[in-house]
Amino acid sequence: MTSVWKRLQRVGKKASKFQFVASFEELILESCKKWQPDKLRVMWIRRNRHHSTKFHSWQPGIKNPYRGL
Repeated sequence: MTSVWKRLQRVGKKASKFQFVASFEELILESCKKWQPDKLRVMWIRRNRHHSTKFHSWQPGIKNPYRGL
């Protein structure tokens, strides 16, 4: 009976929608000798929604080749 009451309370109401803005300027990733990425993708996930960026190429550093942008 409580589920019916909850449904009646939601009649005529809309789900709240919101937007958020996320951005990154610099991403530093440190890998090891066994594994180095070829391309990188950043993914934001919240509950059942997800948004991913396009692929970015791996740019190893000069001082440490296992650490890159």
